[in-house]
Formats: sequence, structure tokens, C-alpha cells
Amino acid sequence: MVKFLNRWTLAVFIICLLFIAPAFLGTYLTTLFFITFMFISLSLSYDIMGGITGYLNFGHCTFFGIGAYTFGILYLSEFNLLLCFIAPVLVVMVYAALISIPLFRIRGVYFCLASIGLVKLIEQLTLNLSDLTGGAAGMSVPTGQQLYPAYYMGATLAILAFFINYKILRSKFGLALTSIREDEEVALSFGINTYRYKALALILSSAIAAFMGEVYIFYVTYTIPSDVFGIERVFSPVIMALLGGTGTLFGPVIGAISITVLQEILWSKLPYLHLTAYGIIFALVGLYMPGGILREPKVRVVLGRIAKVLGHFPKGDHEK
Repeated sequence: MVKFLNRWTLAVFIICLLFIAPAFLGTYLTTLFFITFMFISLSLSYDIMGGITGYLNFGHCTFFGIGAYTFGILYLSEFNLLLCFIAPVLVVMVYAALISIPLFRIRGVYFCLASIGLVKLIEQLTLNLSDLTGGAAGMSVPTGQQLYPAYYMGATLAILAFFINYKILRSKFGLALTSIREDEEVALSFGINTYRYKALALILSSAIAAFMGEVYIFYVTYTIPSDVFGIERVFSPVIMALLGGTGTLFGPVIGAISITVLQEILWSKLPYLHLTAYGIIFALVGLYMPGGILREPKVRVVLGRIAKVLGHFPKGDHEK
């Protein structure tokens, strides 16, 4: 029986299980699963730049926030619902292409600082353009809290983000991004157009985050600038990817699930420690587990055994 249980049959089984799950889950668990899908999508999309390419992008939440607000503006303007979902992704991709020109002239800590600066810039624009965004009062989008459509869209996007990262890790494109992460000067000397690859990576990651932002506001129906551009949204995808293991396929997924469960426990038991947990995890990972969960020796041994049963994982998930 084991020989028939390859990674593809397992993947199909898990996908089918996820799509029939709402029939058996209550509203609370369905909502929790949706939040998990959202974090998985954001963590995986962040990791294209932050893990595979090696550029720590604290501005990833701007794609999420712009996607959410653009959807809301179009929806309130009574545009077709399909256009409301397509247009914001295109807007964010153009935005990512434009900011890539100045951003990729700098590296390291200066890139991190510039990306944080972009978050505050977009947040202030959202506050000041109150005629469009509602400003500090927030934006209300009366879609009717469509939990189940949002669940299925969130699940589909999380699966798509996982598949995109899987293909990147096994492609020449991913090899070019990894070479940039390891030594950008050497990559340049070998004829790799580093700006082109970095820009493509940023645009791809922005599209996933933008669509997730649309699905988020489609479900919650209301947002304010501090919700989509706040410190929690800035750090959550970064910490999730770091916790699971950046530059790996399953690392951001494990990190997203772990943080979601921890958040839910803290919200119910110790709500005031909700944000404090991010700082504690950040510090502990940096001190004791800098490679993330998937690069811990015992975890790598277990994954190596699983890989023998289910087939070959992309290099970097169980042996790097």
C-alpha cells in the first residue's frame, strides 16, 4: 500500500479534505481555518523575497493593504465583482514594479529601513485620502460577511501559493534567486540580471498578497489603516517564515500554522500578550533556532524518512 501513497495522492487527499471541511466544521473553526489560509498565503508569498531571494522585506503588508483598499473602493463604486477582484492585483503588481526601481538600488539593513518607510508612507496616504478610504474612521464594504466563499478563496490561494513556491524552488528562476541570496556580486559576474529577477520575485509575491487582501476585506467587510498597515501585519509574515525556516517549501506553512494556533490561545487566555508574543518568538528564534524549525537536526532526520516514503521534496526542505 505504501508504494501507492506518493506525494501527489497525499496532496489530492489533503486538498479534497480541506474543501469538504466546512460541511463538518462550525463557524468558529471555519473562520480559524480561513485565518490560517490567510497567514499561509502571506508567509509563502513573503518568503519568495525574504527567504529564497534573501531580501528582508518588511513592506510586504503594503501589498496586502493596497489590495484590500482598492477592492473596497471599487466595490463601493459599484463595479462588477469580478473586476473588483482582478483590478487590485494588477494595481499592486504595477506598484511593486515601480518601487522595485529605487528599492533594489540598496541592500541589507538599508533595504529593510526603506521597506518599513514605505509602510508608513502608504498608511499616511490612506489616512489622508479620506474621501476614498474613509481615513481614520475606516472603510466599510457591505459584502455581507461571506465566510464560506472567503474560506474557499483563501484555501485556493494558499494551495496556489504553495504550488508557486514549489515550482520556484525546482526551477532555474529559483536557482537564480538563490544565487542572489548567497552572493549577489558573484551572481552578477556570472551574467545573471539580478535586478530583473528580484523585480519579478517582488511582483509575484505582491500579487499573492494583494489577492489575499481582497479576500480579507471581502469577508470582514471593514478595515482601518492600522489593521492592514499596523505593526502586527508588518511582522507576522516575517516571523512565520523565520519560525518555520526561510527559503524552504514547508517552513512558512509550519510557521503560519504555529503562530495562528498561538495567537488563538493568547486571544482567549491572555489577550494583552498577543503582540508581545511576536517579540518573544523573534528573539528566541534568533538566539536558539536561527535556521527555523525545518533546519533543526532532529526535524531534518524525520523529514528525510518521510521523503523516502512520499517521494522527493525540493532540496532545502529536509536537507540543506
